[in-house]
Amino acid sequence: MTQSLDGERLYALLPAVFRLRDAAHGEPLRALLSAVAVELSALEENIAQLYDDQFIETCAEWVAPYIGDLIGYRPLHGVAPKVASPRAEVANTIAYRRRKGTALMLEQLASDVTDWTAHAVEFFELLTVSQYMKHVRLHAPATANLRNLKATLLEGGAFGKFAHTPEMRRPESGAGRYNIPNIGIFLWRLLSLRPSCPLRRPCRGRSGRRVWRQTARPGLG
Repeated sequence: MTQSLDGERLYALLPAVFRLRDAAHGEPLRALLSAVAVELSALEENIAQLYDDQFIETCAEWVAPYIGDLIGYRPLHGVAPKVASPRAEVANTIAYRRRKGTALMLEQLASDVTDWTAHAVEFFELLTVSQYMKHVRLHAPATANLRNLKATLLEGGAFGKFAHTPEMRRPESGAGRYNIPNIGIFLWRLLSLRPSCPLRRPCRGRSGRRVWRQTARPGLG
């Protein structure tokens, strides 16, 4: 850090009469102020570090566990790089506390701990209820539209849209899912990637038999 007061600046603040007398005696006062300036520099550096120690992003390594203790942080044994250090874990915990248990926070927490893609579902949104006419939820009709093939295929997973009657069984048993206090977290160990190799499509050959011909990748031709 930049030192605000060095020995020469301190010496220049003295009245000229004292500097003249000091020069006549071999400048012992200049040497004393140089020693004082070194201690002032150490004091300023310590004060600046104390200010930095108030924030998890800039605190010293030994301060991170103490900040974590203030917020009730408990160490995790995850393998994800995002939670590999106490500083990262405490910083994430502070962010989670500020977001007050929202669904997006649960998604981020699950993703940070497992390093997998995560999606949180609030199951009360999928309950069959009598809707309030001043707040109609068009995305949650009481009856399922079985003609909607896409919604039918997604049913039972993380992106299902069909409404359900409440289930009174506990979700720990693996049976109860759709109820007001229940939240589901879905994890994907594998990533969905676009095919990078050329695609092949079936077509009729010269002899009338089906053959597979190479086509361009989607969006390239």
